[in-house]
Amino acid sequence: MISKRPPRRSSAAAGLSGGTGFAGLVSLLPTSSTKSALLILSPAITTLISLFWQIAIDELGAWLAYWKLQREVRGAEALCRRLETNPNASAELKEQAQATLRSVMQTEVLLRKQRADLILKEQ
Repeated sequence: MISKRPPRRSSAAAGLSGGTGFAGLVSLLPTSSTKSALLILSPAITTLISLFWQIAIDELGAWLAYWKLQREVRGAEALCRRLETNPNASAELKEQAQATLRSVMQTEVLLRKQRADLILKEQ
């Protein structure tokens, strides 16, 4: 599920620093054929680190968006419950709170659908 988008600067920087760190650690090994092979592979490892960094950042961003949305849903649900038990709350205010809750839930559904479509498109 590798993204077809061009790499971001952060993922390129992570790959560069990770690859440089890997090459530095390999250079500490005693001279052997393993050391030579690992030094030859370090550019490929740099590229892999960049790709996996981008995937990790994308997944973290999606998780954070879902978490924030869930927090909004819980807040809207709590507000609706409070208004339902409040005898001073007007019917109009209760309807607005219900509309807000529906809107937040629709946003969650759309976000999940967009994420699923993106995953299927990357396959």
